[in-house]
Amino acid sequence: MVDGLIVTVIGMGFVFIFLLVLACAINLTDIIIAKYEKANPTAEISSKPKAKKSVEEDEIIAVAIAAAIKHGELV
Repeated sequence: MVDGLIVTVIGMGFVFIFLLVLACAINLTDIIIAKYEKANPTAEISSKPKAKKSVEEDEIIAVAIAAAIKHGELV
């Protein structure tokens, strides 16, 4: 019983230490990236909506699909 408790405490201790190291690594990475981002700012991304396909383009696609089905290429 005591051996199981010892193994449990040791295992949970390793997991806790691993998670602490992981959290520190993530924070360090965040600091490094923030410094790099200040030195090299990226261009702003425009938020323009993309143009929708025209009706003509949809009709051309429909005709191409119909022709492929008629010739047996898309069955």
